[in-house]
Amino acid sequence: METLIRFARGYLENWERKANVRAKPRYLPDTAENPVDLFPRLWLPLLEHPEIRRLGRAAEDFLILQTCYTLFNDIAVLETDEVGQLCADLAHRDRRVEIPMAVRQVALTVATDEAYHAFAAREYIDRIAGLTGVRPLSLQGVGGLGAAMKAGRAAVPADHLDDLNAIMLCLAENMLTAEVMLLHHEAIAQSSFARVQGEHLMDEARHNAFFQRLLRYYWQSLAPAARDAVALGLAAYYARLIGSDDLVAVRHRAAFAAIGLTDEDKITAILGTPKRHARPADAPVWQNQCRILEQAGMIAHPAVRHSLESVGILAPAG
Repeated sequence: METLIRFARGYLENWERKANVRAKPRYLPDTAENPVDLFPRLWLPLLEHPEIRRLGRAAEDFLILQTCYTLFNDIAVLETDEVGQLCADLAHRDRRVEIPMAVRQVALTVATDEAYHAFAAREYIDRIAGLTGVRPLSLQGVGGLGAAMKAGRAAVPADHLDDLNAIMLCLAENMLTAEVMLLHHEAIAQSSFARVQGEHLMDEARHNAFFQRLLRYYWQSLAPAARDAVALGLAAYYARLIGSDDLVAVRHRAAFAAIGLTDEDKITAILGTPKRHARPADAPVWQNQCRILEQAGMIAHPAVRHSLESVGILAPAG
């Protein structure tokens, strides 16, 4: 615990000087830009499908912009409705694992950062819509991560919800990294997308480091029965997260309809476009999650390993 407390105190000192909300003006584009600079084409393999290409560049640009709006809306909702609330809960409520005061204070700085990220994301959506003249379609709905957290909570007994929420918070705050977002890819590195997400990830890098340490401390403090309960929740959490393509499909369908694409057979074919990574275990986001879990000592727990293997994030041992 003393190691965690020392890290948390140092974190608080650095936050005053380095947090975007405390120290830096945010980036906003001031002219209409190529939509590919606003959201990387690399993230949308379906743009290469012949049916989409046949519709022309304007249709492709429309799909890129709508996907951009959806991403930034999901960031805003997740940061406030999930991460911010879980951080406040961690700071204010006692639980079976002792949370030192310095750690509680760091949690509140993270909640502050996330509220600012939500503000910046909403502002970015409005600025891009104003510059391009393309307004977002409906941005309602729960993003993939929020839905996954709800699924995880439904899978554990009520007396272990605090433990699962703390673990999911730590994992969620290690979901976004520059590597996962492909910000260093040559097709993305100089884009507005990379610039605005780079600012966001400056804060997230500090969050990553803090929550990795908290995850290790929290897991090691849990009794075996609590660990087994958390493993059940993680199985549902990751299964829902990997299976969130249904939510993506609903959103794509709305955009398809707006560009005149309504033939069900064609839509099904487009939505079946191969992803960049055929297996979850090959995707950088899941490789990073496994690394975090392993560092915390969680993969060594049989129930956690089974949960990860069951959804394809981790290859079976042997």
